[in-house]
Amino acid sequence: MAAHGAVDGLINNAGIVQPFVRVPDLDEATIERIMNVNFYGTVWMTKAFLLHLLARPAAHIVHVSSMGVFCR
Repeated sequence: MAAHGAVDGLINNAGIVQPFVRVPDLDEATIERIMNVNFYGTVWMTKAFLLHLLARPAAHIVHVSSMGVFCR
């Protein structure tokens, strides 16, 4: 906030580019990496701004996902 002033919106657009792999074929390390970026990255970024955004009358949070979330 010190560098840019007020924030009225947050766009979470986290994602890892990787080949589409069926869920049963994903190893644990890959699943952990995907969750750390795609899920926890979004959670922690939202948490970092949430109190400030809640205090703004017209603040918005947008989460963007990709077709990669669909399992084959």
